[in-house]
Amino acid sequence: MCRIRCSFRQANGVLQQVPRPNDKRLAIRLTPDALRQVRGGHPWVYDDSITSVSHPGVAGDLAVIFDTDRQFAAIGLWDPASPIRLKVLHSGRPASIDGAWWRRKLQAALDLRAPMLAS
Repeated sequence: MCRIRCSFRQANGVLQQVPRPNDKRLAIRLTPDALRQVRGGHPWVYDDSITSVSHPGVAGDLAVIFDTDRQFAAIGLWDPASPIRLKVLHSGRPASIDGAWWRRKLQAALDLRAPMLAS
């Protein structure tokens, strides 16, 4: 158990050093096929699947994917220099991507791996 807590503390320390994302989120629209893939759980959005971007962004900005009815579909990390333009963090219902969200995700990942660390 100490290994898990120590790892969580180390990860939490690293998170505190991560720069804050820009306050203005990117609004993204995708091709119908890409939107279907994201809603199906695919974690990546490729550059050729994006039909519109609200404004230029920098690597690490949060980008919100909207459907044709302007409804939330997903949110992810933007990388304008990568062919995998967006790494999806969350899809489905809207969620705030903040420190608490990251801590929950990291803890869930550590809990999932706990049996492997115990042996």
